Amino acid sequence: MVAMWNKCESCGKQIERAEDCRLTTNDGVVVHTYCLTCYFKKKEASQMLKH
Repeated sequence: MVAMWNKCESCGKQIERAEDCRLTTNDGVVVHTYCLTCYFKKKEASQMLKH
């Protein structure tokens, strides 16, 4: 069975387990799937822009 969270949108890495995946949304409608590495990189980058 193929799940929604099987591939990172940023790097394309296959995600084996749900625990290794993070879902984010900017508008509450479109959900993006990232592996943990890309998620934390993206989170750090967005925090840098706010400062």
